[in-house]
Amino acid sequence: MRSLSSPRLREPLVVLGASVVATLLFFHRLLSTGGALCERDMLRVFAPAKAYWAHAVSQGVWPGWYPFNALGQPFAGATVTGVFHPANVLALLFDGPGALTAMALLCYPLAATGTYLFLRARDAFPFAAALGALAFALSGYLVSLTNNLLYLQAATALPWLLLIADSVLARGSWSMAGALGCVLPTVLFAGDPQGFTVCGATVLLVVVLCPLGVGVTRRRVLLVTGTGLLLAALVATAQLWASASVLGETFAERRTAESAQLWSVHPLRLLDLAVGNVFALEPPLRGPVAQGLLGMQTTDFWARSLYVGLPVLFLAGVCVVARRRERWVQVAVGFSVLGLLLMFGRHTPLYGFVYDLVPPWRAFRYPEKLTVHVTFWLAVLAAWGAQDLLDRARGGRRRAGWGLVGLGAGMLLLALTGAGLWLAQALRGFYSGPDASWAELSRQVGERLTVDAACVAVTCVGMGLFALFAAHPRQVGLGWVLLLAADLYRVSEPIYVSCDQRLLTTAPPFVEELQRREGPSLPGRARVYTASGIALPETVEGLTPDEAQVAGTRMVLAADSASAWGVESANWYLPALSARVADLLKDQRQWWNRYGPLAGVGYFVADETQVEERRLRNNVLSTSEPFKVSLLAHPRPLPRVYLAPPRCVSGPEESLAVIASPDFVPGQQAVVECREPLPTAPPGGDSGKATLTRYGVDEVEVEVDATRPSVLVLSDAYFTGWSATVDEVPTEVLPANHALRAVAVPAGAHRVVWRYASPGEAASLAVSGLGLLLCLLTWVAAPLRRRLRREGSSSSEAPRAATTP
Repeated sequence: MRSLSSPRLREPLVVLGASVVATLLFFHRLLSTGGALCERDMLRVFAPAKAYWAHAVSQGVWPGWYPFNALGQPFAGATVTGVFHPANVLALLFDGPGALTAMALLCYPLAATGTYLFLRARDAFPFAAALGALAFALSGYLVSLTNNLLYLQAATALPWLLLIADSVLARGSWSMAGALGCVLPTVLFAGDPQGFTVCGATVLLVVVLCPLGVGVTRRRVLLVTGTGLLLAALVATAQLWASASVLGETFAERRTAESAQLWSVHPLRLLDLAVGNVFALEPPLRGPVAQGLLGMQTTDFWARSLYVGLPVLFLAGVCVVARRRERWVQVAVGFSVLGLLLMFGRHTPLYGFVYDLVPPWRAFRYPEKLTVHVTFWLAVLAAWGAQDLLDRARGGRRRAGWGLVGLGAGMLLLALTGAGLWLAQALRGFYSGPDASWAELSRQVGERLTVDAACVAVTCVGMGLFALFAAHPRQVGLGWVLLLAADLYRVSEPIYVSCDQRLLTTAPPFVEELQRREGPSLPGRARVYTASGIALPETVEGLTPDEAQVAGTRMVLAADSASAWGVESANWYLPALSARVADLLKDQRQWWNRYGPLAGVGYFVADETQVEERRLRNNVLSTSEPFKVSLLAHPRPLPRVYLAPPRCVSGPEESLAVIASPDFVPGQQAVVECREPLPTAPPGGDSGKATLTRYGVDEVEVEVDATRPSVLVLSDAYFTGWSATVDEVPTEVLPANHALRAVAVPAGAHRVVWRYASPGEAASLAVSGLGLLLCLLTWVAAPLRRRLRREGSSSSEAPRAATTP
């Protein structure tokens, strides 16, 4: 068994270099056109979040608050923003789209190199290790994650964690505790608490179940691993505390088992795993497939592809049969089967059972995210299967070669006889979507089954012929790697979505209208709510279907796509949504008519049907003809800051009841959850003037001229991390109008400053820094101990040597 330090430095560097070249070649379409990754969360979460992080840090401010989503959320507390991930430094070196591209593409050579080194540490031949690295890094699932940076970054750490676990088993070195303490937190820093937990559990199970190196005891292995996990928790404290400190105030506490299993893998998608991208059709048929055929509650897939391919599955099967008694193989099979069953989510009882049995699991969601673990272990099993075949005499390889040729011939026969079209028609019993879509849907699914089956058949036959006729194992291995690379490129390369950068860097037309009305600087001024259920066209002349979807998202100012221009969205997209704000958003009729304007939402986006149904034609400011949507101005929005007499209530339930009652007049009074009585004044009359003078990162400044004792309301979400001063004197921040923030001010002219700091931020950062220092000390101490041991051994042998006759 090899340890982490066994491979020479040259081999990892060569593999890393080759992986970088392979990544650049694979993503040549993105790079050659100067495009940008823009699908779904890349557009709505990571592009704005990373740009905001870079903007704040370049000003010397560590961002704690994010104002562009759902009336504001804690930036680090949202977790998915990945505030602490080290790759964020790329956002300071490149422009917005370029930084996102660099962050994403960096993951693929790192994932491939980590997988390769893990397999080499497990004594795999170079070509077998390369095959496993390809099967993981260019699998359909990992390429699909170009739409979701955090899970791509989290997936990158998985092979490195297994490499560390293998080294712990081989040598029990304390330096590996430090390595584990540094690598595992990157999964959480990417924004993936579920991955952090599952990866930590995976490492622990591996060191408990897998065989030990010579002279290493299980007790030492468990001590090293336990220390590493403790160090990982210490290093991750900053993110753990940032998330946990706001959890009690967020809507996430109300998540149900049904919502947690929203994206579950339908068993029919095992065809995607083996054959190709059968079901992820292009719009407008993607929605009918997702909802009508696969019974999903969304019109799109979490991952467009799950592909690993029949050749990988065949080699994994060879490994299971030939090496089934090896503990590592048994562990890999166990992880694969367990991950597969959990992937199915609501389609099997297991996920719901775990959800009910293990309360911490309830914070996790979307079973399809576990696909990365299945993909990794299948790639590892395939590499070990290839290793077994390459290690055999030529006669042993020939049997496997005939098996591959037979598998390929059988798939080709099915393709040529139209079995794919027949199977697609046989799915009619599962379909519950529009009847008008079925004929075209089944035809396209059948064609994909036929074409993909024929293509994967060619790959199987080609690999079989190499096994039959290549004279040397290296020739077989090289042929297999090249054929697998071509097969993965065929299936996975079309998956990622690349858009013209101008779609991301050009202000949407509605932003120009907002700037005309509010001025060139929009933060703190322009808050927009985009109606749910907007019907956008799925095709637009001059744009691909994916580009049309991106352009539509930007046109309707969907959260948080327009944050680059200072447009704040009242819509919920990030997970740290305030539970109080969620109460207001729950009743859409009240939100449009009452709560939205109360929260400073002055603008709405709706489609033509919604405008007509709500009789809002007179409120339309601008209309987009290609997308049939309009920007509307609310006639009576409250300003972002204003003064009002307080109306004290005892708690959030009473405040919600009061603001919903007919006798509450927005702006004439503010419903405040008072800890102690406040000076009151009769409703009505003029309370004075409040002027927003600065709306910065984590800080808001307001000039007040109050005619009587009042409360100053800031129409941003209430969270406990906010503090305030009135004329530099600290004052209590109070919940106002159920979900907003207020401070009491006396009559006269005052300067009010609001500041946000995540509760316990300084202490948690100190603990993380201490954990990182301890990790580094383990790396320094390990070679020092070895040196002292060698010196002690030499000194003890010297006297004996001197007295030898």
